Amino acid sequence: MKALIPKQHGAWAMLLIPFLLGMIKGGPIFWHIPLFLGWLFL
Repeated sequence: MKALIPKQHGAWAMLLIPFLLGMIKGGPIFWHIPLFLGWLFL
């Protein structure tokens, strides 16, 4: 698998904001680490 690294700076916001808001709303837990890595390597 290849990491889906966005080249545009605005794409980082679209990738991170939903994840971070969900993590803040639900509370950070251990499973957020592998879920984020899975999302990044989608």
